Amino acid sequence: RETERQREREREMPGKESVGYAGGRGVVRVAVCGDAGTGKSSLIIAAATDTFNSGSSFDANFSQGQVEGTQPPVLPPTRIPSDVLPGSIPVTVADTSSSYEWRADLEKELDKSDVVVLCYKSGCGKSLGRIGTYWLPELRRTNLTGDKPVLLVGCQEDVVVSSSSAVASSQGQDPTSPLSSPGRGDAVRGNENRLVEASKAEDAMLDAEALESKLALLIDEWKEIEVCLQCSAKRLSNCAEVFVQAQKAVMHPTGPLYDAQTGQLKPRCVRALKRIFQICDEDADGYPSD
Repeated sequence: RETERQREREREMPGKESVGYAGGRGVVRVAVCGDAGTGKSSLIIAAATDTFNSGSSFDANFSQGQVEGTQPPVLPPTRIPSDVLPGSIPVTVADTSSSYEWRADLEKELDKSDVVVLCYKSGCGKSLGRIGTYWLPELRRTNLTGDKPVLLVGCQEDVVVSSSSAVASSQGQDPTSPLSSPGRGDAVRGNENRLVEASKAEDAMLDAEALESKLALLIDEWKEIEVCLQCSAKRLSNCAEVFVQAQKAVMHPTGPLYDAQTGQLKPRCVRALKRIFQICDEDADGYPSD
C-alpha cells in the first residue's frame, strides 16, 4: 500500500522539465499567436518599447534582413525590459505568423514556449469566434502546447471604444443616406444592401455583456485558458501587463492547484492546506492558534 501511495505522489509531481521555471533555462519564453491583423506585432512592440507601431513599418531595431519597402512577416525574438516585470526573471517573446507558409515556424515556437498568448481583435465577434473554432482546437490537436497555460488577449481595445462612441453619436440616422431614404434603389440594390449588412453582422462589434458571456463560455470549455485580458497598443494600455501575467502563469501556475474542469482544488493541494491548518492548530481545537 505504501508503494501505491508513493507511485501516486510521483504521478502527481511535475516532471523534471517543469521544475523551477521555464524548464530550468532561467528565462520565460512566450509565443504570441493568432489571426493576421489582430495586432500581435504591435502588442509586442508596445510592451518592449512603450511606443505604438501603426503597422506601416516596423521600428529599425526590429528590422532583420527585410527587403526595402516591405515589412518582415514576424518580429525577431524580443526581450521585455526588466523594469516592467516583477522579480528578476527575464521574458523573451516570439512573434508568429498565421500564414500557411510559416506553419513550421509557428509549430516550432509553440513547442519551445513556456506560455502562449493567443490574440484576437477585441470586441470582434468573428475574430473571437475563431479562437474557439480554430485556434484552441488546433493547439490541442497538435499537442504542441501540452499543459502550457494560454492567455487569451483581446488586442485593439481602442477600436471597441471608438466604435461604441460612433454608434452612440449616430443614433439620429442621416436622412440623406441611401439606406434611410425611401424610394432610392431597386430590388437589386436592396439585395446588395442585405449582403453587406450580413457581412457586417459577422464582423459586428460585441458589447461588453456579449463579450463577457462569450469569454465565459470559452473559459468553461477550454481548461488551457489561464486568464483573459484586454489591451491597446495604440493607447499603450495594458500591453506590458500581458507579459507580466504570462510570466506569472509560468512561475506561479494554477494548474497544479486547481482543476478548471471540475471547479475544485486538486487532491495534493487539499492535503497541503489541511496539513498547514493542522500545524497552525496547536491545541487541536479546530481553530488556528494565535
